[in-house]
Amino acid sequence: MTQLSLENEQAHISAQSIVPRPIHYLGSKLRVINEITRSLDSVESTGGPICDLFAGSGVVSAALAKSRPVIASDIQEYSRVLCSAVLAPAPVTDHYVSVLNKTILKSEFREELLFAFEPLIRNEERVVNEAASGNSNELCCLLEHGSLIAFARSDDRPHSCSQFDSMDATLDKLESIGLTSGRDAILSRYYGGVYFSYRQAVELDNILFQVNQLEEPIKDTFLAATLSTTSDVVNTVGKQFAQPIRPRDRSGSPKSNLYQLVSRDRNRKVLDVFREWSFRYIALTAPKFDNTIVRGDYREILSGDTIGSARAIYADPPYTRDHYSRYYHILETICAVKIPDVTRVATKGISRVSRGIYPTDRHQSPFSIKTQAPGAFESLFEGVRGLSVPLIVSYSPYAQGTRARPRLMTISEITKMAGDFFRAVEIRSAGTIAHNKFNSAQHNTERRFDAEVLIVCLP
Repeated sequence: MTQLSLENEQAHISAQSIVPRPIHYLGSKLRVINEITRSLDSVESTGGPICDLFAGSGVVSAALAKSRPVIASDIQEYSRVLCSAVLAPAPVTDHYVSVLNKTILKSEFREELLFAFEPLIRNEERVVNEAASGNSNELCCLLEHGSLIAFARSDDRPHSCSQFDSMDATLDKLESIGLTSGRDAILSRYYGGVYFSYRQAVELDNILFQVNQLEEPIKDTFLAATLSTTSDVVNTVGKQFAQPIRPRDRSGSPKSNLYQLVSRDRNRKVLDVFREWSFRYIALTAPKFDNTIVRGDYREILSGDTIGSARAIYADPPYTRDHYSRYYHILETICAVKIPDVTRVATKGISRVSRGIYPTDRHQSPFSIKTQAPGAFESLFEGVRGLSVPLIVSYSPYAQGTRARPRLMTISEITKMAGDFFRAVEIRSAGTIAHNKFNSAQHNTERRFDAEVLIVCLP
């Protein structure tokens, strides 16, 4: 890229006032953000602080912060990082980004990792080239058994894959430079080959190594850029981290489009993507208000001092049995301090590391557990009632007979419970003109909405 084209790229990126979608996020509220902000403005018209209780990727918090102070909270550390970068961006220049990227590119740590993973990188390039020519058998093996940590912890290797010799060679090299354990090289050791190419995983580890040496708040800005980069380059269906690609069809044969599924994402250059995201984050304008970003369980937040100034609460809890932590566990690993212990599964009496390489202690939301969901909503309603402020809950209805994922609670069940805690409860459709009011429990009836609804609770 020439200097002129780089300057044009920076100017184009700098012209963007927000980061619209920091990561590929399940249940993103981008499509209904206007309805959410209008509803919150209708129940809190003074411009006072609003708490985004399940902030997630920070999209709602960023929209609200344009016109009022925001308290963004979430139990996941990656959410805190993203919200910090968007709601309290560090004052960093384009020159700083350029210097940081040069440091990343020329780092000794990068050279060490490339040296250690050279056998696996070279083998992967070979099997991908073979897949391009129509032979995808070895590529299937790489995708199914590519995790170095799973290889190192497995006593049973059911297949003879070409990368096994390369894995042994890489483990020997990692041991020679002292990188067989610890946080350094964690993405390469755990997720390389499965979620990313080995080269991409090395580049991500090197970026993370350099970013972790920065001071706050600059660190959060570039850690957010790392998260966005990771989300952009990951090689999975839907860009989530819930399931790696299954390379074979039901008959056990390689999928006919496997090369296309793999090559598009794995050919992306991590350093280029990181540079682009870095410029996008530093282009964010300074916030008009003093925003607060905090990590914590919603019950702790509602009972703590942080939320005391909030004039209204927006809550977007999970509504299916799918735990969000499963979809973003690698992002949480990037931000967390400790080394994850990974789950194991037993197949025919043989214990192996789980295919998704999930951490054993990932957060399990009570809103995603059928027996706990009613109690979770009760705690939410009780906590907000104690603050005597309006609450707006985003929730998605579920109509029987559809192929949608079953919800843990119905709209009727939620509104009926809310009626026990609030003076008035109203349902607003976030996507259609359907609009029902529920000011007393006896008026609650289940009705079908075609889009997400906003449950407005007034004290």
